[in-house]
Amino acid sequence: MGVLAIFDAQGTWGKTHVCDHLMHKNLQALGVRWGRQEIDAARRVDADRLVQSHALWGTSSVERIRRVPEDGRLQYHARGALVVHWVQEGTLLAYLQANDGHVGVLCEAGEWLAIPADLAYALDAGESPDLDLLVLSAAGSGPSEIQNLALHGLPSHDAFVETMLQMTGYAGEE
Repeated sequence: MGVLAIFDAQGTWGKTHVCDHLMHKNLQALGVRWGRQEIDAARRVDADRLVQSHALWGTSSVERIRRVPEDGRLQYHARGALVVHWVQEGTLLAYLQANDGHVGVLCEAGEWLAIPADLAYALDAGESPDLDLLVLSAAGSGPSEIQNLALHGLPSHDAFVETMLQMTGYAGEE
């Protein structure tokens, strides 16, 4: 289940959405798309599925990320072309720059986030990341510029998940 949370410039947690319609509406304002695509657990993504995905998103290269830095934070950046982060296993928190703050999007296995060119964002996979991620982009569309996304005050992946569990009444049920 995807989760979207809106944060102001000071990092104060605002509205939170788990409804697909409201997630789409809020992300559309940033030019971002989010969705789900079934994953065959035995085969993950096969060649046919990748060809279909490249056709859908206009991408041509793919990178698989299975190991992330010890702290789970990935690089902050904007790319010169659309980039799609498709979670195969685990969870990924993406912070997207918004005019008046940030939008946090938590994606689970099978969910994808298509981020337009030049939108600054940061990724966080948690303190003990168990992540298998496909990053689809146009060939040669590496980071256009590294940007300091000023994440001060925004919750880490693990704190974000814990807050969501508390908000929904699932905290402590493990």
